[in-house]
Amino acid sequence: MPTIELEWTQRGALMAWTTRYLAFEDQQALQAAQKMVQALYRTVVWDGDVCWLPASVLPAGGWLDKRPPIDRPGDTLTGAQILFPLVRFAVATGNEQARRIASGLIRFFRHRSGAFDREGHITDKSARYLHSTAGLLKAALRLAIYLAEIDTIAWVQACYTELRTYGTEFGFFPHRVAGVDRWQGDTTLLKDMIEIARSEEHTSELQSPCNLVCRL
Repeated sequence: MPTIELEWTQRGALMAWTTRYLAFEDQQALQAAQKMVQALYRTVVWDGDVCWLPASVLPAGGWLDKRPPIDRPGDTLTGAQILFPLVRFAVATGNEQARRIASGLIRFFRHRSGAFDREGHITDKSARYLHSTAGLLKAALRLAIYLAEIDTIAWVQACYTELRTYGTEFGFFPHRVAGVDRWQGDTTLLKDMIEIARSEEHTSELQSPCNLVCRL
């Protein structure tokens, strides 16, 4: 088995296949996406309903160390890049494996990674780049709306409020929170923040879990 990159490569392919399936009902694209999700389901490490990726690259021959990446600064959100494509595919097709992986990763990031405290504040164990954190929150919010998980929606809103403090009122958000990248704008992060804000507008109008699903 060759060495396999598990985040950006998988993200691009799954986004593309899902888009092609939604646009053209392309069954080959659907089957390719399903096979990727099946492979990811076997690759993540499971502990009950929680899962994680030990690293962003799967070595030839499989994992040598299956421990979660909680003691490696900047690596605690390993797997965040594939999260939104998994949620998008799960919502679009009802794929249960994609939903389970996404839910398991979110539980790990939220409760075990140390990247967030109980109040939703971002800790020094979070990702190197803020767009990883924002992308995680966007995916978690979309899945929570789909599944009508009120508690997760409230958690995302708290984290989003914290993340906004790193930006400015005119739309500048930094690539990183320290070093020279603190003054480099990140358009990917800005896009994710806008999408979270739009989703927040919908959730603020909702009265019940039933309405959450209807307004997705």
